[in-house]
Amino acid sequence: MTFHEKAGWCQELFLLDPKTHGISRQTFYLRKKKYAGLGLSGLRELPQLREENTKLKQLVADLSLDRQVLREIVAKKI
Repeated sequence: MTFHEKAGWCQELFLLDPKTHGISRQTFYLRKKKYAGLGLSGLRELPQLREENTKLKQLVADLSLDRQVLREIVAKKI
């Protein structure tokens, strides 16, 4: 039995009762659709990318706040 045959067989078993794994069929299909194009390396990089994205969002929020404060200071001086 090849790897792909085993993977298909395991997927069929999983689909029989996904609740035993703690998720619904809908969740399974949504995750399959979302992550189907990613390879193993892509899945490994995903947590790092999410962490970097969080840091960048925080940086943008901080810079936006600084910009707003500076605009208020300039407006008070005029």
